[in-house]
Amino acid sequence: MKIALMCLLAMLATGCASKFTGEWLERADDGPPLISSERRMALKFDLPSTIRYGAYLNCSNVVDGESMQSDNYVLMQNDRVAQSGAITMRIEGEDLVACIGGDVVKHFHRVHGPSIFPPPFRIPELAKVRQSSPTFEEVVVYARAQ
Repeated sequence: MKIALMCLLAMLATGCASKFTGEWLERADDGPPLISSERRMALKFDLPSTIRYGAYLNCSNVVDGESMQSDNYVLMQNDRVAQSGAITMRIEGEDLVACIGGDVVKHFHRVHGPSIFPPPFRIPELAKVRQSSPTFEEVVVYARAQ
């Protein structure tokens, strides 16, 4: 029991968050100009080891909920490199540099302020109202019929 408590205190004291934690958006000034149909990629690192990613909509400044996916990531090389599937990421200065499939290199900057990602889940509707409240005229007609 004492060992478990000491481990918990050590984790709280050192922190569980990595330097990758947070939201990242692909730089628009990286490489050739983006065609209007192309979308920038957005990444979100959540604790303990989940990465969410999707297409960023420039017109509304949010991530498209339909394009969003999630996966697990692992930290390597003393927490300097993160890997998720075929994407390897590292922090260089203020940027996150992602190498996708060994060929494509993309640069991301950290997003500050409100979240650009939709909530991770939606609360289901418990009941649906199929009919609205009756109008005044409908109440009068019903009262006269009685």
